[in-house]
Amino acid sequence: MSLELRRRARHLVKLLRELQTSDHPITAPLLIAAKHLLQHHCCRVITIKHPYQLDDFFFKTARVVLPRFIVSQLEEQVLTDPNDSEEILWPPHILFVCQNLANLRGGDRGYASLFRWYYPPDHRTYYFFAYIKFSMPRRTYTLSELLELRSSSDSRSIMSLTTNSELGTLSAQLCHC
Repeated sequence: MSLELRRRARHLVKLLRELQTSDHPITAPLLIAAKHLLQHHCCRVITIKHPYQLDDFFFKTARVVLPRFIVSQLEEQVLTDPNDSEEILWPPHILFVCQNLANLRGGDRGYASLFRWYYPPDHRTYYFFAYIKFSMPRRTYTLSELLELRSSSDSRSIMSLTTNSELGTLSAQLCHC
């Protein structure tokens, strides 16, 4: 049975790579499959410890700025309103993922990573899949650790895209910069 699960997981990772490369949305069944199949096979599972003081803190960004691959995962888990055609709300950990998305068309190798975090107000664990630029060890990260890891060259472009002026302040406070 384990060999069959590995085969299915490898197939799923290849499919998710194609979706990220061509910027196609992820469907709900694919997201559920990623949640169950990829926790033990073919990718790194990165656990994020959600800070309780940021329970209601989300960033606003123009929907057209973020890749459909990213937006679809937020919508499928009801982390944002799919009916709002102009702006999208997204949690601060997705900032790290967006800044470190691998450019699979441009020749980046990319490392399959499954991010998960427990959100206490909803009593729910959320999952987010992406190929990122570097390999991260499997462990639990705090939000401040993730923001310290972000690449400085890409951070300016993401910071300029957000319409929430508190993003820079939050990043500076969490990183103790």
